[in-house]
Amino acid sequence: MKSRRFCLLEPGVSYFDLYEELQKRGSQFWVDCPGIGWGCTSPGDIVRAGNGALEGCGTWQTFPYGFGPYHDGIFSQSNLGIITKAGFWLMPNPGGFKPFLITVPRKEDLHELVQRIRRLRNRMIIQNAPTIRQVLLSAACLQNRKAWEGDEMSEGALPDERVYEIAEKLNLGYWGF
Repeated sequence: MKSRRFCLLEPGVSYFDLYEELQKRGSQFWVDCPGIGWGCTSPGDIVRAGNGALEGCGTWQTFPYGFGPYHDGIFSQSNLGIITKAGFWLMPNPGGFKPFLITVPRKEDLHELVQRIRRLRNRMIIQNAPTIRQVLLSAACLQNRKAWEGDEMSEGALPDERVYEIAEKLNLGYWGF
């Protein structure tokens, strides 16, 4: 694991187990942060991806693009299968990181925000998948629509002026990145 920067996990080992083991060892490597990691649906089929499609291959976790389908996206952060063995690449500790939120105040600012993010992504300055969310997504995480609208609850979409009021109350812009 140490020199080749990958690990092999088998049933019963959770993301949190791996994280705790790396911490306990004082490892210089990290695992990528997952989404929610529980739940399962399965028809019972076995799918082997990459070199794992070769029976008896002892190095299948080192190269995911070989034989067989490339299904890592389906299984790595979802509940679309039962994983019986998984190889993961570990990433070096970057030495530090800082989460951030950039907001833009007006609905019309979306195009400019996307153009600026696109330039940063194309140059690989931003290396992860950026997300842009409208302020009502943040508002919905805090209270339901009736709480935001009160007795004047309207049908359909909220009027822009009400969305701007909510954004101001939450100290956010119309769009957040």
